Amino acid sequence: MIRSKDILNCLPLLASVLGDQYGVQVRIGGNEACTNGKVIYLPALPMDCEPKLLAMTRGFVDHEAAHIRHTDFPALRTANLDPVTFNLFNCLEDWRVEKKLSSIFPGCRRNLTWLIRRFFVEQAQPRAGGDSPALAVLDYVLLTVRAWDVEEVNMPRLAAAEVLRQHFPGLKEVLDATLIKVRIHCPDTASTIAYARQLAQGIRQWEPQPQPQQQQKKSKGSGADHCDSTSQSEQEISPECASQAQQPTSPSRAKDQLAALFHAEAQDLPQALGDILSGALTRCQAESVYETVTVAVEGFRPSEALPEAQKQQALQASIALRTRLQGLLQARTQKQCSIGRRGALHPGSLHRLQTGNPRIFRREAEQAGLNTAVHILLDVSGSMSGVPIVLARQACYAVAKALENIKGVNPAVTAFPAMASTSSVFPIMRHGQ
Repeated sequence: MIRSKDILNCLPLLASVLGDQYGVQVRIGGNEACTNGKVIYLPALPMDCEPKLLAMTRGFVDHEAAHIRHTDFPALRTANLDPVTFNLFNCLEDWRVEKKLSSIFPGCRRNLTWLIRRFFVEQAQPRAGGDSPALAVLDYVLLTVRAWDVEEVNMPRLAAAEVLRQHFPGLKEVLDATLIKVRIHCPDTASTIAYARQLAQGIRQWEPQPQPQQQQKKSKGSGADHCDSTSQSEQEISPECASQAQQPTSPSRAKDQLAALFHAEAQDLPQALGDILSGALTRCQAESVYETVTVAVEGFRPSEALPEAQKQQALQASIALRTRLQGLLQARTQKQCSIGRRGALHPGSLHRLQTGNPRIFRREAEQAGLNTAVHILLDVSGSMSGVPIVLARQACYAVAKALENIKGVNPAVTAFPAMASTSSVFPIMRHGQ
């Protein structure tokens, strides 16, 4: 059974593969979940995580690794987007990079689909009546993009569309025209920035459309108890309409609400998947430092070669160890030959035919050879000073020397702690050296 601790400890290797470039790291033990374009930071997670927390952790690594791999961060910094345009960009870019990563790693698609269903369907919260209807514009873009991958998101998306229809008639069609282009062709970050600006421009340029007189009468007659059904899909969201939609806003006030949207702070805008995940993981960090999982980082420590006298002493003491290891591995990889009634003809057994014995065929069974890595950790803390550290160094040298001569075994030696901090290590011999 795979332990939660083991899954968390393998996250740095997983992120390095997904990032597809050297230098991508995962650091566990901070106070928040975020990325700077090269390093994925995770908070101090509890040692024994629940399955849902592990799933969120894997999904966050997938999500941020997709940005590291496919987002052009210099181009984004050069664009210098305002909060609303950046919010729109984030919605589109999240979908774009996740789609690219999922085409390479199908397992990431399963993780991300689980996250989308959890945060935008199962835990979807309708907006309170006091919230500005203008926020539903950004909600609609976010939910539309997420509905491309998870069909269940269409229910909250249609609820947001109903708010747009009541308060900002015609704006949904303007947004849909750009979103269709995004879904068809959005190859890079520069394209995503351009589409986000088109969406923002469409919101800025929206003008109130006078409602037909017949529609106004119908609205007065129906009241606030039910929503106007313009299609079968909109009939399905009448419960959401009752809780989320409000009385139609006056044209001048609706225009003012959209204008005020561009003066809002970033924290007041709807959160994309990365922001939601970051907040959820931050809230789940362990309360006690003794219950957390941390991953050491590589540091530096002064080192010198083992003296020749200590080398010879270690090699002499390890002769028996090397002999036993080589004998054990040879016994596990040797071929075993058995004579029977089936298999390849064994010429040395043909004489059995004179006695009517049909066991003249040979079958060979070769057991799987050993192919593994052995990593030796050397404690060089202050408590090891003096005779203990001399013995420990000789033991590491003897074991590593014995293992490197055995085919299929890849040894490495690492000292801890390094000079940087107590949670750092210094590689003395790396795998393959």
